Amino acid sequence: MRDLARKTAHFPQRRGVFVSGAITHAHGAIYEYRDKTPCLFVQTIEGLGKKNWIAERMYCFRADGKTYHRGIAIDIALAAVNDCIAHGAMPVILTDKIASPSSAWFTDLSRARDLAFGFEEICRMVGMAIPQGESAVIQDDYEYPIFSGCVTGIVTPLTNLITRDRIEAGDAIIGVASSGLHANGSSLILDVAATLKHDILTPIPRIGKSLGEEALTPTLSYVRLVEALLENRVPLHGIIPGTGGGLSKLAIHDVPYTYVVERSLSVPKIFLFMRSCGVPLRDCLTTFNWGIGYYLFVPKNNVEQTLVIGASAGYKLMQIGFVERGERQVIFEPAGEILMPPESVTEEKFRDSRATGKDPMFGYGSTTPPLPPSSTQKTFE
Repeated sequence: MRDLARKTAHFPQRRGVFVSGAITHAHGAIYEYRDKTPCLFVQTIEGLGKKNWIAERMYCFRADGKTYHRGIAIDIALAAVNDCIAHGAMPVILTDKIASPSSAWFTDLSRARDLAFGFEEICRMVGMAIPQGESAVIQDDYEYPIFSGCVTGIVTPLTNLITRDRIEAGDAIIGVASSGLHANGSSLILDVAATLKHDILTPIPRIGKSLGEEALTPTLSYVRLVEALLENRVPLHGIIPGTGGGLSKLAIHDVPYTYVVERSLSVPKIFLFMRSCGVPLRDCLTTFNWGIGYYLFVPKNNVEQTLVIGASAGYKLMQIGFVERGERQVIFEPAGEILMPPESVTEEKFRDSRATGKDPMFGYGSTTPPLPPSSTQKTFE
């Protein structure tokens, strides 16, 4: 961790944030803002959920001992980073926590090395340091560690701050493509995989990858996109990350608006595979990002400008709908589905689970069984 802190310490300097040279002897992150431009700080914290469970199982199954934890480190960081930049705040500091049910997990040098590589890679990419972290052993029923990340971002100038109260009727909704699963829906992936003959090693037709490999595609960073839009002074009325709640998250704010989705970006094959396995479309739309990792709300007169800037920054995006006054809901026109706000979806699923006797964490049968020990799993003690 100390070596990682030293390597990343200078990354946030381009945003006027300097990490203390005494970093490796501290019990916390020490940093200061040296620019004279007024600023605000935004802090977000996110858990990874069970995506690392998929990585652990793939690590055990693979005979070559390849770990997938470089990508897991990227997922941990971006789960919080992509939330942070939705406020117009550029990331400068990352801290992480790994809580494992066993101290033996920390003795695997290959896994630890790949995690460190992943954290360094994403910190370099988005311009933040990782000066501190926590590794804990906890008594828990979980089979694998719990990962979380906390990101501090800086808003400067103050006019870059993005708040939810700017969204208004008539705004265009622009969808930005995801790279795949990102970090939401892993529990559902695991539960469906448990019903398949080859579990997460089941091949997905026409892509040449297993379900597990495709699920572990790292999350996409939207830092370059938001930074470019802010630099070009695009009037961003709102940004919503396409995470928990899927498309229904468009209605997350308690305001009397209807969000009409007229079209969608290309749907990743992993989600179409879930449909072929019997997962209802409504559950897919409210669990997975369905190919859209980020939603931008802009005035309709700024749609073309936003699309050009986004494409120049390397993203796939298009106008997918609009906001209108009405009942707080999402209308997904391609399938004729009406989706209620995320909290309503959660309550509905919980009621259904009590009625059917299913586990509300999964909803498609028994919980994923523990993976049997494998001789391919390597530990160094």
